[in-house]
Amino acid sequence: ENIVLKATAKNPKNRYDDVREMYNDLKVCLNEENLNQKPYVYKYPEHEPADEKDSNLKEVKNQSKDNTKKVAVKVEDKTKKVNLSTVVIIILGMILLAGFAALVVILYPTFKNNDNIKIPSVSDMTVAEAEKALQGLGFVINDEEKTELSDTIAEGKVIGTEPSIGLKRPKGTKITLIISSGKYQRKEMENFVGKKYEVAQSTLERDYKMKVVIEKKDVELTGDKEDEKELVIEQSIPVGEEILIDEEHPKTIILYIPNAYDKYPDFVGEGWSIDAVKEFADKNGLILDVKYTESSDYPAGTIVAQNREKDSKIMSGAYLTITVTKEPAPKIEEPNENNQESNQ
Repeated sequence: ENIVLKATAKNPKNRYDDVREMYNDLKVCLNEENLNQKPYVYKYPEHEPADEKDSNLKEVKNQSKDNTKKVAVKVEDKTKKVNLSTVVIIILGMILLAGFAALVVILYPTFKNNDNIKIPSVSDMTVAEAEKALQGLGFVINDEEKTELSDTIAEGKVIGTEPSIGLKRPKGTKITLIISSGKYQRKEMENFVGKKYEVAQSTLERDYKMKVVIEKKDVELTGDKEDEKELVIEQSIPVGEEILIDEEHPKTIILYIPNAYDKYPDFVGEGWSIDAVKEFADKNGLILDVKYTESSDYPAGTIVAQNREKDSKIMSGAYLTITVTKEPAPKIEEPNENNQESNQ
C-alpha cells in the first residue's frame, strides 16, 4: 500500500527518485517485519499552491469590464484542460498500480527464496549434529538452550528449534535448540535432616515419588525434648543429588531417626523390619513374640500388626507381639470325578 501511495503521488517530489529505490521496497514489502508499517505520509503538498491557480482570476479583476467576459472564457478553457490532465494522471496511475501488483506477484517468490532459508528438521539429532546442519545453512546457534520433557525423543537429543522447524529466516538468524530432558522430570534431593520424619516421608512420597524406609540409629540425644526422637538425623541419599522422578519404578531412600525410645513406636506405619524390632526388644528388655500370617497383599516379612499401641509406655519384661506376613501356601487342586473317569 505504501509503495502504491508513493508511486502514484500527484506531486513528483513525493514519488520515488529512481527505479532502484522502488525495487528495494518491492523486494522486502511482504516480509513479516513490515506487517505493521505506518501509512506513507507525503512530505510535500499534493495540490499546487492557490496563488498559481488563481493567477488568471487576478488578471481578470485588473481588466476592464468590457474584457471580463473574454478573459473568463479563457480561464474556463484552462480549467477544462487541467481537469483533463488530472483524469489522464489517474488513469495512468491505475495502470501503473496494476503493473506494480503484477511485478510483486511475479518477483516475490524469487526475492523470498534468495533472502530466506527454510529451517531444516533437526529433530532426534544430537546437539552436535543439529548445530552442524544449521550452521551449514548460515544460521547462528544461540548459546542458551531450552529443555523439555519428551515421551518420544531420547534424553539429550534435539526436540525442535525456536523459530520453529520449517519456517523461513534470513542467514544470520539466531536459532535456539530445544533439548529433550527425557520422559521423566528430575529434581534435586532436599535436606531432610532435622525435620520430623513424618513430614519428610510425606514430601518424598508426594514430590519425589520415592519409597521411604524409616530406620533407627543409636545416638545420644542432645536434650530432653520429646520431639527430638522423631527428627531425621541422617538420610541415605545426599543433598543435591539429582533424582529421576519415576512413579513406575520408584527409588528407595532411608531416613534414620534416633534409636532412643521410652514409648512404643508405630512398627507397622513406620515400616520396621523384623531384625530392627528384635534389636528394639533386646535393648528395652522386652519379650518378643513373632506371629506369621499368609498374605498376598504385602511382601513377605512385612509387619502388619502389633499388640502394643504407639506411644504407650515401655515396661521392661513386657510381652511384645508383632504379626508378620509370609507367602501363601500353594493351592493343591483335587482331581474331580470327570478327570478320574477320563484317565481310566
